[in-house]
Amino acid sequence: MNLRQIATPLTIGGFILMAVTGVLMFFHKEIGFNKPVHEWFSWAFLTGAALHIYLNFGTFKKYFRPSIGLGIIVILLGVLSASFLLQGEKKGKSPVRNLISKVEDAPISTLAILTKTDSATIIKSLNDNGFKAQNENQSLNEIVGKNREAKEHALGAIFGGGDK
Repeated sequence: MNLRQIATPLTIGGFILMAVTGVLMFFHKEIGFNKPVHEWFSWAFLTGAALHIYLNFGTFKKYFRPSIGLGIIVILLGVLSASFLLQGEKKGKSPVRNLISKVEDAPISTLAILTKTDSATIIKSLNDNGFKAQNENQSLNEIVGKNREAKEHALGAIFGGGDK
């Protein structure tokens, strides 16, 4: 068995796996272990790509001459650079993520003020959507726990768009 018999199938299979799980994650439709598979098996894709580059290095170098290919590479490297530079707060959490965390920690009585409704309406909406809200002093974190998808569903039930 030679290296080409490993590199190309590893690259093709890894690409398909990354593409499918990545698209599912983009649309928040991942099922089961899609996200961990995407994260961990990306190493298989990277290994296959590295071997593929190694085996085809002569051709690979040609893409770094002035051409459309080089333009595409430069643009994508610019996007990569921007993704590191434009990260919101320096502490790692974005302002939107901080706001959502505050909402998840707020008691139902505070959420009632935000939604211009009353606590009883929010409690009923949460209970109608399968959550066990009992009083206006509870927060979403207390009611739902750490499950991100459940929190998103609960936020939808409170702020609109809660139908699954």
